[in-house]
Amino acid sequence: MIFYLSGVRGGKFGAKLEEKLEKVFALCVTELELENFKGIVHAEMPRKKGLLEGGFHGYVELGHKEEIEGKKYHWLSIKLANTHNFHDIVETLCHEMVHVKQFLRKELSANGMKWKGAPNPHTKNPFTEPHEVEAYELEKVLYKKCVDLKLI
Repeated sequence: MIFYLSGVRGGKFGAKLEEKLEKVFALCVTELELENFKGIVHAEMPRKKGLLEGGFHGYVELGHKEEIEGKKYHWLSIKLANTHNFHDIVETLCHEMVHVKQFLRKELSANGMKWKGAPNPHTKNPFTEPHEVEAYELEKVLYKKCVDLKLI
């Protein structure tokens, strides 16, 4: 897995934040058992403070496949809200990495219509959809592990 970060227009997050988020990413890859997947994960945060459009803290988009040195890589883009609260950013990255796992393992279809091969039960409350329930549960486990290991 390849991970890189950028702010708005390709800018930097800042060295300290980048170093910590790279450690969080590495922990998520290990804990979610993604080491053998060919993926390029690009996390970016806008300069503008506040939640993303729609009131979201973050989201992930599954992009195209690209061949690099004879191997096909999946491009995934994570958008993180600029909340200026480091712990929120880390929790959001952990949450979105669960969705990365769901996409790469084909548990969640690219359009979100299928969950583990069956129609995704789109509920009136998106927080009760199975892929979100899993993401919120694992986000807490991953975040706690980051704290316990003093990565953040």
